[in-house]
Amino acid sequence: MKFEYIFPSAENGKDESVLTVRNGGVLGILAPSGSGKTLLMKSFAGFERPLAGKVLFDGCPITDRNRSRVSFVPDLDFYDVGERVGSIVRLFSSLFIDFDADRAYEMLFRYGVSTADRISALTESDRQILRLVLGSCRRADVYVLDEPLRNFDTDRRNEAVGEIFSDKRDFSVIVATSRPNGTERVFDDVCFLSEGMPRLISDVATLISTLGKSLSEIFSEVYGCS
Repeated sequence: MKFEYIFPSAENGKDESVLTVRNGGVLGILAPSGSGKTLLMKSFAGFERPLAGKVLFDGCPITDRNRSRVSFVPDLDFYDVGERVGSIVRLFSSLFIDFDADRAYEMLFRYGVSTADRISALTESDRQILRLVLGSCRRADVYVLDEPLRNFDTDRRNEAVGEIFSDKRDFSVIVATSRPNGTERVFDDVCFLSEGMPRLISDVATLISTLGKSLSEIFSEVYGCS
């Protein structure tokens, strides 16, 4: 499986930057809010056309024929929040033949999310857990996560993402976040994004070894923020 995004360069498309998602790896898309992360993630999932460049899955564009191989977890609820959690799990079971309902129930129980509760009554962190569980319980080749668990503290967020995907290494994960604290323990590769274009693409080990700084420190220097 080869999943890649080909960016045209800023110099009238004379050069191209290729963002390749490693099979079995975790790619972090790092940028402050408003930098084009969500559009890029929707483009990865085949729900939007990129403003420039192209997404290729095994050399082919994302279409209805291969979109099912990508599981997208947006940063907002994408179902009726007046429904009960269990009803949404059953809905996903009916919509996606690759959805593992038993695993979803097990994970929700582990994280203390009751299937009897209405989604609107859940805390924001529990609603984020629900979105992540629904997306991760599909059997996909690529999981695209837009700002997962943004309301969790750094350690709990990274622990949750690591736990949920710990038993799957025959797939790829793409995570967009504006909070890179501690993510060097999660990401294999990173792309720093600016206005939808790459500012820096690197594997994490090389980047940290070369600069002698954490991803959070590099993020602050790249974007001039703390």
